Amino acid sequence: MVQMVWFDAGAEGGRLLVVAHHLVVDGVSWRILVPDLATAWAQASAGQEPALEPVGTSMRRWSHGLVDATRERGNEIELWRRVLEADDPLIGSRPLDAEIDVAGTVEKVTVEVPADVTEALLTRVPEAFHGGVNDGLLTALALALAQWRRGQGDFTRESLVSLEGHGREDQVLPGADLGRTVGWFTAMFPVRLDLSGVDLDDAFAGGAAAGAAIKAIKEQLLAIPDHGIGYGMLRYLDPGSADQLRALAQPQVTFNYLGRLGGATSTDVHGHAWVPVTDTKLDDIPASDIPVASALDINAVTGTGVDGNRLRATWAFPTGVLTETEVRTLAELWVQALTALTTHVARPDAGGVTPSDLDLVTSTRTRSTGWRPDSRR
Repeated sequence: MVQMVWFDAGAEGGRLLVVAHHLVVDGVSWRILVPDLATAWAQASAGQEPALEPVGTSMRRWSHGLVDATRERGNEIELWRRVLEADDPLIGSRPLDAEIDVAGTVEKVTVEVPADVTEALLTRVPEAFHGGVNDGLLTALALALAQWRRGQGDFTRESLVSLEGHGREDQVLPGADLGRTVGWFTAMFPVRLDLSGVDLDDAFAGGAAAGAAIKAIKEQLLAIPDHGIGYGMLRYLDPGSADQLRALAQPQVTFNYLGRLGGATSTDVHGHAWVPVTDTKLDDIPASDIPVASALDINAVTGTGVDGNRLRATWAFPTGVLTETEVRTLAELWVQALTALTTHVARPDAGGVTPSDLDLVTSTRTRSTGWRPDSRR
């Protein structure tokens, strides 16, 4: 499951290559492992037996607990059925074929967002709308998909997307503490991003429609319980609901925002820096004959450039379903939409609250803004 190699650079230090199977580690785990490695190394260097902080909830206990907790989530089945049963127009030339569309046929398109736009997406946009970074990224994805489809004569304003989250939802199991648990906790779940009534041209121009789009997507994401972990529980841990969900169509697009690189940096007591390197092309490489899970798999991450943070996204696709030109066009529309959101947030009238921010008022929906405060309880 794990192998390590030390590349000794003499007086300049060196690099430690850690190769871990995804079954035993996820992105969040590195933020635990790297400081622990620095601590253990410092202790061993001082002639001490390495002693690390205890783990709150083990992976084994968490796994068994999820099976027990699944029995209490049966009321979510209708939510997931509604999400998956609505129409989802075909993306690409044909549906996926597990015999043909395998990892060996996948190509990638990468786009990078300018530093000033990235900074606004990480700070000003979520601050203005009282939300998270994903609200802006997914709003832009919904806008890009709608605009891309409109160029093909399809005026659908809804997009079915599979989201991947960190899956460390402690609240699902009372008393659980995953703060120091290493493992693969990824949760994947479908969402329907609905931009009905949003003026695409105005949104891409950074107008009021851009703000309306963010507010709509923010509320749709907040309507999903526990960041979607219940879908996987019902899909794989409950035989009854598993049969129902397995029979439904799955999203053609997958999106995952990995956050900022460099969060696992640590320094030991001797001043030695333990910093994950980014100047390498090493990546996870699946076996070439594994069937792809979606027509379009988008992975975004924020890294550090010479001029500041930069958001970068890789768009992976099987070449028998989509062409590089089609995917690049869609990826560039996403960057344009992200830029439009930051243009909008610079306006003096941008931002505001949404119903989920005001738990002491009822609301009435309107066409222009999507909602307005109505009366206090």
